[in-house]
Amino acid sequence: LTEIINVEQIVPLIFSVSHKFSKTELQKALHLFVVWSVRLMVGNTGKAGRLDKQYADLANDVGSESKTTARELRESLKDKVPSDDAFRRNFKQAKASNSKLARYYLLSLEKHVHPNTGELVPSTDVAKVNWEHILPKSYNKNLGVTFAEHADLFSRLGNQTIMNSKWNEQEGDSAFSAKKLVYAESKIGLTNSLIKYDKFEREQIDLRQSELAEHAPKVWSLSLK
Repeated sequence: LTEIINVEQIVPLIFSVSHKFSKTELQKALHLFVVWSVRLMVGNTGKAGRLDKQYADLANDVGSESKTTARELRESLKDKVPSDDAFRRNFKQAKASNSKLARYYLLSLEKHVHPNTGELVPSTDVAKVNWEHILPKSYNKNLGVTFAEHADLFSRLGNQTIMNSKWNEQEGDSAFSAKKLVYAESKIGLTNSLIKYDKFEREQIDLRQSELAEHAPKVWSLSLK
């Protein structure tokens, strides 16, 4: 929450539930805090939302034991946190320019959509599994998009994936046709699935991101089991 998603204002609430909740309810609450933060982050185009007062009020409620379950916390902010439908819509347009946050989104999606893929075992090691932009950072007229489109599309999540760092270094600015040969060798499902595209321009980025958005409410689910 604080290192990757960078949500400092929720820390007092984390301390409060850590001291007051049972172990089971604490685990549910921490899951809920991550889900809240991601949904608010995506809904505010990179900012986790300003809920300082609400978090402080909930911390006081937990401290006074007027709220003792994660479900009660969830109900308290149900009108502030994007619903599944709103989160799905927001995710279709989401961007990420921070490498830690982008990798977190992509790794979380990968683990849900394609569990147990080999390259994700060392997923926290950026020397082995890295962040890849499919449409490359450097613009050229052969990319199939305009300069203005490139500026808009580059940081879209639909234009990002994760892959073996060695391959990423070798193919980073290559044409999509060349990158496909590398993607075909990847054990990471989100990356390997890119071979279904003949080209990778605005239409393909929109389509891929819409597909990812369908999974997002399940990855960051408000359900408490």
